[in-house]
Amino acid sequence: MDTSPTVAVQSVTLSTAVADWPALDFVKIDVEGAEALAKEGLRAALRRFPNATVVMEVNTRRMGVDTARALYRQVQADFPELRRIVRDAVVPTSVPELLGNMQTDDLLVLSLRQGQLLAPAS
Repeated sequence: MDTSPTVAVQSVTLSTAVADWPALDFVKIDVEGAEALAKEGLRAALRRFPNATVVMEVNTRRMGVDTARALYRQVQADFPELRRIVRDAVVPTSVPELLGNMQTDDLLVLSLRQGQLLAPAS
């Protein structure tokens, strides 16, 4: 039996939080196991702001192979150009590659835009 204390918190989707914003360029998501919920919560925002780039940290060790596989497939369905950050570069990746690297957290780069996703530092 889990005796850990619980805390109730109010939450809103990203789409609701930015509903009256004039622009949205970049979002960083680190939700420790709630990645699928976060992805769903930003869907309307990305339809409204299709040039926004989202970096989502995914903790695959916490979720396990089956959950990770399902999440990555859902993400790939919405963002066909699946990419991740490796050191200082944004590189193409695939679901099998991500599943083969479950010992580290992944930083997925999600964007509806084609081509260059992050501008180089000036």
